[in-house]
Amino acid sequence: GPEAPAKVHRTERARVLIADGNATSRAVLGEMVQQWTLKPEEAGSWADVLAELTRPDATPYRALVLDALLCGTRGPADLAMLRARPGPPAPAVVLLIHPGQEGLHRWRGQVAATVTKPVRQSDLLEALEVALGAGPALDPHRSHEAQQFPRGRKKRILLAEDNPINQRVAARLLEKLGHAVHVVDDGHAAL
Repeated sequence: GPEAPAKVHRTERARVLIADGNATSRAVLGEMVQQWTLKPEEAGSWADVLAELTRPDATPYRALVLDALLCGTRGPADLAMLRARPGPPAPAVVLLIHPGQEGLHRWRGQVAATVTKPVRQSDLLEALEVALGAGPALDPHRSHEAQQFPRGRKKRILLAEDNPINQRVAARLLEKLGHAVHVVDDGHAAL
């Protein structure tokens, strides 16, 4: 996997809470984080996350890597209450989002960085650098969607799909990314 740049080592042994309902996903994310000399701990439910973040005797977490589906609609409000309480600062949030996920506007202003699942190690490293203050901050004037769907070089894409609904969904996603899409019904028509 990607080597952690020297700037991450300034945050060595920082506690990071990995919150995901899937045990395998938590384990994989934890292994990634541990490689960068950070100290991961896991939570499998939103109740566990809140219990961990409010334990009075614990060393504070510096970052929370949170699957957006784990907390339902309560997450942003609960995190805002944690930030408002006296005591140690609430952790910076790296939000793991799913393609096509709805309701992300509720997280505006609460998140240091977003990473789309499935998580690539390099994307998680970059997000944690931002969250821990070791990397470049995201431009606050960019829209959430622009951060969720980074725009690269525009491509002309030939999409071969026989299902009309899948054609519309895939074409719309690709067009949102700025690509020109030509749709055909099957592989023979593509040739």
